[in-house]
Parts: sequence; C-alpha cells; structure tokens
Amino acid sequence: MFEKSAELDPGYANAYGAMAFSYVVGYIWQLDRDPGVLDRAVELVNKAIALDDSFSDAYAVRGWIEAVKNQHDRAFADCKRAASLDPNSAFAWLALAEINNILWAASKPEDVLAYAQKAIRLDPRHPENYSMPEGIAYNRMGRYAEAVEALKRGDQNNPWVHVSLIHSYSQLGREQDARAEAAEVLRVSPRFSLAEVERMPGNWQGPEGQRYLSDLRKAGLK
Repeated sequence: MFEKSAELDPGYANAYGAMAFSYVVGYIWQLDRDPGVLDRAVELVNKAIALDDSFSDAYAVRGWIEAVKNQHDRAFADCKRAASLDPNSAFAWLALAEINNILWAASKPEDVLAYAQKAIRLDPRHPENYSMPEGIAYNRMGRYAEAVEALKRGDQNNPWVHVSLIHSYSQLGREQDARAEAAEVLRVSPRFSLAEVERMPGNWQGPEGQRYLSDLRKAGLK
C-alpha cells in the first residue's frame, strides 16, 4: 500500500496517489458528499501515473474512482493492470475485490471472494484491510453467518463494514443486532444517507437491491 513521506515532493508519485485515495475513501464513506471530489481525485491519480506509469497503486485507485462513477470497463481494466504490474500487491487485489462489489450488478461474488482472500494471503498481518469485501461476497452468496465472521474482522471505523453487517444480521433474523450496527454506521459517518447509497452503481430496483435497502431501513437508516 502507499508509503509515507516526511516531506512534500512535487515529483513524488506516491503522494499524489495517496491524496487521491483519501478523497475516494472520504466520498465512499460519505464523509464528503461533493461528487466533485472524485474529479479532483482523478486529477491527482493521473498526475501520479504521469510521474510513474509503472505505479501499480495509482491504477488501482483510478479503477476505484471509475467504479464509483459506474465506468465498468475502465474500472476493471485499470485494476487488472494494477495487479499485472505488481502481482504481489495486496492493495491491487483489494481494489479488484472492492470494484467488483461496487459494480455488483455486473460481477460475481465468487470472484470478489477469490480476490479478497488473495489479498489476505499476501498481507496476513492486516486482515482487517481485506475482510470487508470478503464479508460482502459471503452476503451476496447467501452465506450470512460466514459474512458476519469476516466482517467482524474488518475495520470497525469503516461505515460499510457496519452497513454490511446490518444486511447479514437482518437476513439471519437478528434484528436487534442489525439495529446496533445501524447505530455504529452513524457513529463513524454521522451524515450517512440511503439516498447517497442509491447513487452508487447497482440495480437498486431489482429484488436483490430492494431487499438490501429494506434491511437498512428496518434497522433505522434513512
């Protein structure tokens, strides 16, 4: 994943990539709802690639941005390029897992699971970074108890871990636990909104999307 630098360096590709990634995370986590932040992130990540066109992480971040913008082909191409440039990069495989979850209507949960588990094998000391897409894949496969197990290992400061746990618990009939997870969503992202969720790519009018949104509403999210 991104390295840290003690000083700002206008020629340091890693810094631009890290800044772009922070913008993407802020947008996905609903800490910054301005869609313009994604355009700023694109500018930064393109700068990183211009400085170093072999920088795997930058392609992974650009793929993430493209997935949020619902640009299927570009997202998959950039994340696959990231993995081909650095096959041992857990971040590249995480990006592949995440974009397949973002573009869930055009992807297979089995692929997500394989990508997430490969990332964990490459970086076994930090499973919390990769357990969320693993858990989401289990949810999509209807393996809700396994989803809970994986999601509980995830980063508990990521609102989407708790959103996904709401769905898991709801499908297991554990409504009290689902409501507790809704409170956790709002703890880490106080302005979290289902309207913003529905702006993300996906077939929200289909049965899978409707069931997911219904679970979130019943748990108390609005």
